[in-house]
Amino acid sequence: MAEATHISWRQDTESYTLRYVVPAAVRPLLGGRREITKSLKTEDKRLALRLARRLAAMLDRFTFDLLMTKQRSNSDGPGFSLIIKAIERVLNDGSTLRIEGAEVNNEEDRRMLAALIGAAAEPAKTPADERNIAALIVAYFTEGDRAKRWTAKTRNELEAILKLFVELMGADKPVADITRKDVAYAKDMLAKLPPNRSKDPRYREKTVLELAGMKIPQDDLLSVTSINKAMIRLSSLFKFGVQHGWTSHNPAEGMTIAKGKRDDEEREAMPDAEVLKLKEAVVQGLHDSVRMKWLPLIGMYGGLRINEVAQLELSDFSEVEGIPVMSINDNGEGKRLKNSNARRTVPVHPELIRLGLLEHVEALRKRGAKRLFPDLPLGRDGYGQAASKWFARFREKLGLKHSYHSLRHSVASKLREADVAPEDVADLLGHSRGTSETAARYMKAASVKRLHDALSRLSYEQKPPLRLIAGG
Repeated sequence: MAEATHISWRQDTESYTLRYVVPAAVRPLLGGRREITKSLKTEDKRLALRLARRLAAMLDRFTFDLLMTKQRSNSDGPGFSLIIKAIERVLNDGSTLRIEGAEVNNEEDRRMLAALIGAAAEPAKTPADERNIAALIVAYFTEGDRAKRWTAKTRNELEAILKLFVELMGADKPVADITRKDVAYAKDMLAKLPPNRSKDPRYREKTVLELAGMKIPQDDLLSVTSINKAMIRLSSLFKFGVQHGWTSHNPAEGMTIAKGKRDDEEREAMPDAEVLKLKEAVVQGLHDSVRMKWLPLIGMYGGLRINEVAQLELSDFSEVEGIPVMSINDNGEGKRLKNSNARRTVPVHPELIRLGLLEHVEALRKRGAKRLFPDLPLGRDGYGQAASKWFARFREKLGLKHSYHSLRHSVASKLREADVAPEDVADLLGHSRGTSETAARYMKAASVKRLHDALSRLSYEQKPPLRLIAGG
């Protein structure tokens, strides 16, 4: 997002206003306009920030589609005009702003926009001399959006990476002419850039080449993990191009940077001492919300991802074969899963039962609640964002160094130490059971009883040492 949270207070209107910085490449298409301002019609700062994020994300999408359509057709065709119309509607029609977010009211216009761009970008109908990188990106997004392949967050990340590649390569460069040397150049440039450059006032007005010439401190540059993520995203674009006949090769395949650590070392498990300190603080009530205490407890005794815990509904708690379980699913408003493997049934750990989780669930049901954490708002990426912020504050208060995701690694490590079968660990954590066809297709998930027995071996408490009995 160009400037998602840049809002200012207008004394004359007594309300907040969004200031959106127009991407440099799009400014000529909008009459040289460098900035877009929009009254958010609220004096509530938190609401203004939320509206600003939604509206800026929408403007990001429109300006990106505008650039891609212009570059592909080099004319002010119907798709181009409709995008301009959509932008003008967002800016001029006050009714497009609603409490839950900002959106274009006329859904028909949105469908027409997608249809116009999509129809023009179908790979089979694109002449060979027009198969440039900009057209490929439009086709890639058209199919991906139709298949609902990405979450909003993933799509925004993908847009940012591909915008950068277009800036480096030029929108008109034929896909078939892009070489591994071109991709290597892009990777080298990424290593000279700061993260979130569009949000940093020191960098957001500068081009990639200008940034590459600056002496940016090493600690302020993109990490190897971020660069590799960008290369993987770029590779997926070219894989699409190969599959649809745009090019015969994938120049980004295998272009990631070798890391000094194994994948399982990238994020450390939270040490037992930290887990127990966290548990003690939660049990003793050293937090600002009685309801939220279950967030870290379920993480340390279930291994769920933070969004999986945050989006739990009371209907997700039930019994299977007489064993209390949690259903991890995307059935409900705003609920989402990382992938298909994430859909699973996880037994409730005996320690969670001892601490009163099931009683808490029942009490919420009697009060007519629907969700385990009714106070968590639904954000762009689900319920996990607010949960992450709460945990970050709580962790800082306790002086803990490790993130919430470290609890998931702790559960995995503890289960392996307890000699739990790898496939059972995968079923509990929502991982793939393996890469072979036999493992992926034919091995079914373990029974709830088997998973319950496996999870029950998870413990952080120190066990007393065994004592030898003389004469036995």
